[in-house]
Amino acid sequence: MIRVIAQFNAPIWLPLDKLAAVDLANPMREIGRKLETSVWQNYNQQRQPDGVPWIPSKRAIQDGGKTLINTGRMLASLSFVSGRDFVEVGYPQGDIPRWLHFGVSQNNLPAREHLGLRDDDETAIHQILSNYFDNLLK
Repeated sequence: MIRVIAQFNAPIWLPLDKLAAVDLANPMREIGRKLETSVWQNYNQQRQPDGVPWIPSKRAIQDGGKTLINTGRMLASLSFVSGRDFVEVGYPQGDIPRWLHFGVSQNNLPAREHLGLRDDDETAIHQILSNYFDNLLK
């Protein structure tokens, strides 16, 4: 599960009563969509968030398919939940992605990280929040 929590230091000129009224639900929802899209890109590009290619699965090699994409159910269960000051991206159903993400040494299953921030995600998060606060302060 990727969890982003909004924490920021208010400018000294921003009154505290205005800070208490800041509701980040809209930018958190936008961040959730961005991170969900990034995980989809990891599947489509068959790579970890840091760009390292996944080790192809035996099934993908035999069938000429993609690793971690067989029936599509796991990828379809990817979702995000957001609130006033947080967003979580992951799989609400079951533990299957956890062992696929970290691997299982006793079964010689390699780790295939698919959750995490890609290089451009942090920049996108900053831009989303920057745009939000620019519009808020206008």
